[in-house]
Amino acid sequence: MIRTVLQALNPEYWPRLDEIARLRIENLLIRSMRDGRYITERKRCSGGALATWAPEFLSKFTLKKEVYHTLTGKLASNSREGQDYVLELFFWCFDFLEEKPARYLQTVLIKGLKAGDSRFKQAIEGLDPWGGKYPWDKQLREALAAFKPAEPALMEGEPMDDDDVPF
Repeated sequence: MIRTVLQALNPEYWPRLDEIARLRIENLLIRSMRDGRYITERKRCSGGALATWAPEFLSKFTLKKEVYHTLTGKLASNSREGQDYVLELFFWCFDFLEEKPARYLQTVLIKGLKAGDSRFKQAIEGLDPWGGKYPWDKQLREALAAFKPAEPALMEGEPMDDDDVPF
């Protein structure tokens, strides 16, 4: 039912819905985001699929800060599928959830860049295709400029295949 409403409703009308109904749906969608996992190889969600219908509505949400913290928390987690969920489906939403990127988000992104995780570099560059107009801090810009990709077999959370075993 919620998915159908999100498919049919123009996001501009979201604030006109009854506040209690809106907050209930926003909370359901945030819970769905918490459970979100994305399997890149299959290009499919293995959790949190309901929330994937909400990105166009997020700028109208009353609970924007909760969404922002939920997505940032998933990026900071050790779950590759959780990180991919945010990077693939929601990363572009950060620019209208907060006026300026929070320090914690930038710290998480810098950590990913320093680890040589190309997913983080691609997401940042995808959000900022106009040559540096997004208000990232100097430290993040420096980490982006100094980025060196890690060896694929050494990246945390990636399974090794038979060719990677040294014996």
